[in-house]
Amino acid sequence: MTELAAYSSEAIRKLVELKRLKDQRNDIDAHIKLIEKDLAVFHAAGDLDDIKDGESERTYRYEDNVYVFSPGRVTYDFSKCLDVKAAEENLKEVKSVNIALGLAAKKLGKPFWTVK
Repeated sequence: MTELAAYSSEAIRKLVELKRLKDQRNDIDAHIKLIEKDLAVFHAAGDLDDIKDGESERTYRYEDNVYVFSPGRVTYDFSKCLDVKAAEENLKEVKSVNIALGLAAKKLGKPFWTVK
C-alpha cells in the first residue's frame, strides 16, 4: 500500500466514523425530546414534587444533580403586522445594497461537515 493510499484509507475511515456519530447524535436527540416531553407531563402532574428544590416551582434535585424545567421562550408572530413586514423587507433591501457596495464585512463561520 502506498503512503497516499494509507492517508486516503484513514480519511475514508474518518468519514465513516463521522456518519456513524452523527446518526448516533440524531438518535440521542430524538430520544432526549421524548424524555423531555414525558418529564414535562410529570412536572405538570406534580409527580416530581417530592424532589423539588426549595421554593422553586421548576427546580428539582435528585442524587447529585439539579434539574430545571424551562417552559420555553416567549416568541412573537409578526406575520399580521404590516409595518413590521415592511420594515423587514426594507432591511433586506438595505442589507443587499450594502453587500453589493462592499460595505458589509464578510465573516466566515466555523467549518463543519454535513452528512446526507
